[in-house]
Amino acid sequence: MISKLFNPWVGGILLAAILSAIMSTIDSQLLVSSSALTEDLYKKLFRRDASQKELVLVGRLCVLIISVIALYMALNPNNTILGLVAYAWGGFGAAFGPVVLFALFSKKTTWQSALAGMLVGTLVLIVWKQAGLGSMMYEIVPGFVANLVTILLVNLVVPQHNDEILREFDRMKAGLNED
Repeated sequence: MISKLFNPWVGGILLAAILSAIMSTIDSQLLVSSSALTEDLYKKLFRRDASQKELVLVGRLCVLIISVIALYMALNPNNTILGLVAYAWGGFGAAFGPVVLFALFSKKTTWQSALAGMLVGTLVLIVWKQAGLGSMMYEIVPGFVANLVTILLVNLVVPQHNDEILREFDRMKAGLNED
C-alpha cells in the first residue's frame, strides 16, 4: 500500500518507521521473556544461589533459544501473523480464562485446580491445533471447556482449606453486597 500511495522517499521513511516499531517490540519481548525465564524459573526452581554472572549467561542463552524458536516459526510458510496471534490469544484464553473466572467467583478454587486446569486447557488447545481441527472450531473453545471442567473436578477432589483465602473471599463478597 505504501509503495502505491507514496513517493519512494516518503515510502522508505514510512517503512523504516514501521520496521523500527517492530524491532522495538521484538527486543522488548525478548528481554522480558529472557528475564522471566531466568529469574522466575531458573533462579527460583533450579539454582537459588546462582551468581549474577551465571544469571547473565542463562539470560543470554534464553534469548538465543527464544530467537531460534521464533525463527523456526517464522520460516514455516503456512504461518501467518494473524494465525500466530490467534493461536497465542487462544493459548492465553484456554490457559487463563477459566482460572480468572473461578478465582473471582468461587472460593472453592485451589492452586491445584488452577494449575491442573491451566495445564489441561493448554494441552487440549495444542492437540486440537496439531490435529488440524482448528478449521472446524477455534481451538480456544475446547481448551477453555477442558480447563473449566478440570477445575470443577479438581475442586471436588481437593477442597479449599486456606482460611485466609476463604475469609478474603467472604469479605469481598460482603463488600460487594453493601453497594
